[in-house]
Amino acid sequence: MSAFLLCSLTLVGILATLAHAHPLPDIPVRSHFAQDGTCIIKVEIDPRCFTAEPETERYMMKADLLVLTEQEKKELIQKATDALQSWVQFEFDPEGKLQPRFDFALTGINEGPLTKADDPMVITGTWKMQIPAETRGWRIHATDKTPFAIVFRNYMAGVEQPRFSVLFPGETSFELELTTAK
Repeated sequence: MSAFLLCSLTLVGILATLAHAHPLPDIPVRSHFAQDGTCIIKVEIDPRCFTAEPETERYMMKADLLVLTEQEKKELIQKATDALQSWVQFEFDPEGKLQPRFDFALTGINEGPLTKADDPMVITGTWKMQIPAETRGWRIHATDKTPFAIVFRNYMAGVEQPRFSVLFPGETSFELELTTAK
């Protein structure tokens, strides 16, 4: 076998493998702080996070959502609830760790609509709360159990803040100063 043919077959094998690979999911955490002292925290969990090999698993799509039973949808939401409690700690300064109460829904990425059959579906958690008056700062912590990167982004009065964190297991984000958010 010629060297050219061997190289060509190797390249085809590598490209075929890459064609079936997907990026590892990350967990976006987006915090929205309003001038009236309210805060809405949004979290997205890709259902591939619950599979043995998420980088080779295909995205769950609208077409899949249409055939899920109500029980299967509830199980997905329970997995997301349990995962979030295990993977991310939410903290206000000086209050300390918070016990968020997320409402979950099956949505498109960044809460986009699921219009086409091949639109990717995620599990979106929303938690709305009033920021305690004495709160000075906000941060999150990726626990040692976190299997994926946590992406921490913040918005003040609708404006995305330029500083963000990508957290890996055991890491804590910077503290976002909230004295200007009230």
